[in-house]
Amino acid sequence: MTQQEPSSEEVRYFGLTLLTSCANCGAPNIPLNGLLLELTCPVCHATFKNTPSLLGKVVRDLDDQISSMKAKQKGARGEITDRILYTLTRELPSCRKCEVPLTGDQLASEGLAALTCTGCGEAILTSAPPPEVVARYKNLRQIFGGALTSAQKEQLGLPTLAADRDFTVKCPNCAGDIAASAIEGREVLCTYCDSEVVLSDEVFQKLFPERRAAKWFIKCAGPTGWQKDRLQQQQTEQRELEERRAQKAQRMEQEHILEAQRLDQERVEREAGEEQERKEAEAQTRKETEREHNRQIQLKRKQQQAQRMEKEMQSTTRLGLLIGLGLSLFVFLLIYF
Repeated sequence: MTQQEPSSEEVRYFGLTLLTSCANCGAPNIPLNGLLLELTCPVCHATFKNTPSLLGKVVRDLDDQISSMKAKQKGARGEITDRILYTLTRELPSCRKCEVPLTGDQLASEGLAALTCTGCGEAILTSAPPPEVVARYKNLRQIFGGALTSAQKEQLGLPTLAADRDFTVKCPNCAGDIAASAIEGREVLCTYCDSEVVLSDEVFQKLFPERRAAKWFIKCAGPTGWQKDRLQQQQTEQRELEERRAQKAQRMEQEHILEAQRLDQERVEREAGEEQERKEAEAQTRKETEREHNRQIQLKRKQQQAQRMEKEMQSTTRLGLLIGLGLSLFVFLLIYF
């Protein structure tokens, strides 16, 4: 596929070699021969990730350098973050074998394709950059000579790592088959006879080919001023900041609603508790009032009973006195008459 080329002032090509380090074992100087989101360490054979933001920053910084280079300056080298070492040259994409530059039509290629070198006939692979990286740097357009993913290799009919390991190794002790996909180093344990098998150089190099940093090329197009790019980045950051603020305000509003609901629930429970305590206090007061009333009634009854007994005693005393006087008078009359 081809597309209409922007003006020469807008389009930039540059060659680069990148070296990174393993995020798992820390092994340095691992070739990064493309914008690969995943990479296998040749030392520990672990797969580690290159984040789109990291790769986007790499391309952004290198494009800024190319845009700001003086006319006589051909290249530069340095370090981006603490993981990426780079060598940068300002040049058109070319054949890795004979160094013949690509033609104008080839430079206008878009998407995944296998181009043919006009000098030696060697295949030159080109591909669109990963969308995740383009989202971080929109000036990124095309990759020439970079490493492909397994899916891209399958799309072009090229052998993949899985295909390279689709064979077995014979155990020299028991002639058992050892799957190449299960081999992780020079020495492997035979699952049939439990003997250690040391792989030959031929087999080991086939399984773990030596990886060397190779030059590949990037095409960028769009505004070249880092100020415009920085302004766009600032606008994005401002938009993200506003979104975070809006999300924070929404979270705070939700928290306030939940807090108001919690306080309202606590108020209802507290009022219900206070109402229950009031009712219990009123019931207790009624009981005490009734007990006091009953006590007063009993006390009044005792007083009335005591008063009756006192009256009865007074009546009995008076009767006794009258009887005594009567008897005394009777005796006196008997004596004198």
